[in-house]
Amino acid sequence: MIQYQPYYGVKLTPMGEKLAESLEKKHKTLAKFFYEILGVNKKIAEKDACEIEHHVSRETIEKLIDFIENMKGRKK
Repeated sequence: MIQYQPYYGVKLTPMGEKLAESLEKKHKTLAKFFYEILGVNKKIAEKDACEIEHHVSRETIEKLIDFIENMKGRKK
C-alpha cells in the first residue's frame, strides 16, 4: 500500500490512498457524531474516533452519516 524509493521517500499506492480516504471519512464521521450529536468533549471525541475508526463497518458509517444529516435538518 506504500511505495518507497531511497531519496524520494514514501508514497501511497492507489490502494493505500483509497484506504486512507476511507479511514479519514470514518474518523470525521465518528468524531462529528460524538462531538456534535452526543456532546462529548471534542478532545475525547477525536481520541475515541481514532480508536473506533479501524473497526467500524462501512455500512455503520453510512448510517451514521444519514443520521447526522437528519439531525442537522431537524435543528433548523
